[in-house]
Amino acid sequence: EFESAEEMDLPRLPVSVLEDDPKALVAAMEQHGLVVLTSIGEGKGLHAELMSKFKDFCALSDEEKAKATSSKVYRSERGVPMWHCGLEPGSMREAFRVPTGMKDIGSWPSDDFRDAWLNCTEYLQSLCDKCLSITLDKPIPRPEGKDDDKSVSYAVHYPNNRGGQQAEGINIKQHVDPSLYVMEPVVDEPGLEVFHKPSNEWIQVEKECKAGEEIIVFGGVALERATQGRIQAALHRVTHAENQKPRFVFIFEQKYADFFPPPAFDD
Repeated sequence: EFESAEEMDLPRLPVSVLEDDPKALVAAMEQHGLVVLTSIGEGKGLHAELMSKFKDFCALSDEEKAKATSSKVYRSERGVPMWHCGLEPGSMREAFRVPTGMKDIGSWPSDDFRDAWLNCTEYLQSLCDKCLSITLDKPIPRPEGKDDDKSVSYAVHYPNNRGGQQAEGINIKQHVDPSLYVMEPVVDEPGLEVFHKPSNEWIQVEKECKAGEEIIVFGGVALERATQGRIQAALHRVTHAENQKPRFVFIFEQKYADFFPPPAFDD
């Protein structure tokens, strides 16, 4: 049976806790595997501006949107070619993705769209950097080279008008991310569900969260490895909205090369 974040008494911490009581973040992540950041300050406006631009973009014709697919290809932390930057079209979902180490993708829909994207990304990445340094109890500088900062920000539009994308009722099947920290600002159409290991339940995290005012934070495989298992990678999935309302979401995944060992040594 699904539980809400409120029913599971998940930790809700103001962003200021990262400065005022950083150990609270670590304790919450170790116990629950995720937290909800509240009182996000300027992040509220930055996210709202970007979502407005992204929704306007998604409303364009397919011909117009196609111009936003870049010729540049993102290579993963393993050096594997993954996808073209910018727009990836699709009938079940359309995604716009930009690596933070490759901001000049050459296919931004507009200067305003680019600026809103980069501003929101910088806000989330800075929060992730603070969280990572707190968690590992030492300063972790952000990599400067594009080959060292493999982080990705992406916006996704789920029309939610054709049933589940990958299975009945499911847009994205359960999985864990390879990342360090992952941040997803709460949106007005819920869909993210996280498996809460302490209670052995799937949680509809966004159900009791405040859209546009809070950020869901969880970790991936690299964070689990870096903490020697103290913080476990969060198993999560995205469900299909029963009311068939479209879902627009923005996500940041922190991936720094120093935290990804060569494949032969990666467990």
